[in-house]
Amino acid sequence: MTDGRPRGGLVLRTSRDRMTAGPTADQVRAEVEYLPRDGWLVLECDSDAFAQVWLRPDGVYQVEHGFGALPEPGGVRHAALRSALTVSRDKVSAALGRWAHADPDWAAAFTWSSVPLPVGG
Repeated sequence: MTDGRPRGGLVLRTSRDRMTAGPTADQVRAEVEYLPRDGWLVLECDSDAFAQVWLRPDGVYQVEHGFGALPEPGGVRHAALRSALTVSRDKVSAALGRWAHADPDWAAAFTWSSVPLPVGG
């Protein structure tokens, strides 16, 4: 279970050029609620972990999470990445709100697939 506190250094960024430091679960849910088609949001924290969602043009939410440093030119992209698809906005907003507050069971609502990525540049 979570203690309700956000992950350390949590930042939310959106395709609408919005950035929120230390977002609450309600703020994360609101951003998912108003995500436009072909829009995205990314949650990042100090531990190099991230969760992100893209609302594809066909109305399907592509949810991803992983860990690893964001790339420097010629550097490593992510050490690990998993992806899931859903049409449920409620499922996405609840899960990302729970991820933001370090709930260990946040991912249980999805069936995840590993995404192979290059390890170096």
